[in-house]
Amino acid sequence: MVKNIENVYDFTSFFYWQPDITTKKVLSKEEKTIMKDEDWQGMADIYSSFHRPASFFLDDNDKITDLREIFNDYEKTVFSDDCHKYPKGNKIIAERMAKDTLEYLKDKQNYE
Repeated sequence: MVKNIENVYDFTSFFYWQPDITTKKVLSKEEKTIMKDEDWQGMADIYSSFHRPASFFLDDNDKITDLREIFNDYEKTVFSDDCHKYPKGNKIIAERMAKDTLEYLKDKQNYE
């Protein structure tokens, strides 16, 4: 549907699959505490159950950028809970999105 709207109104959309705490390889002390919380365990299982099917979907879809591994090399605390990020985490994601947008605009300018 979005692609059809893009064609009608002449714009380009970008889609991102966000990371969650279960996709971060190195957890900080605070993030480990979140993962150990019994109330959170059920959600962790739900997130984990989505990773495998999501990977198949994302691998075949060049319209969605997979950000699940964006924090893999970042050892400091990023997550305030299962999926919400502190400002530094949001900044890392925003910088990636800005990079994608600038690359798109540069490529578009080269084609015009």
